Amino acid sequence: MLMQNAFAPLEEKKGILLPRCCICNEVPAEGICGGMKIKRNFLCQKCEEAIVKLTAESADYNEILSRIKALFM
Repeated sequence: MLMQNAFAPLEEKKGILLPRCCICNEVPAEGICGGMKIKRNFLCQKCEEAIVKLTAESADYNEILSRIKALFM
């Protein structure tokens, strides 16, 4: 009887783990299906597409480049 009461709060609290993009720091609407995992980080599809279209002349180039480098360190 005592053991059942000890585990009751754990059964009531079921959390949902949502991925957060390491570039934009947002949670995609599709959840884990809305991007890819790189090492221990998550990259959303929106940021992936932005990186592919990124040019060296872009205003955000250096910022995104530093965040990408941080993924692999």
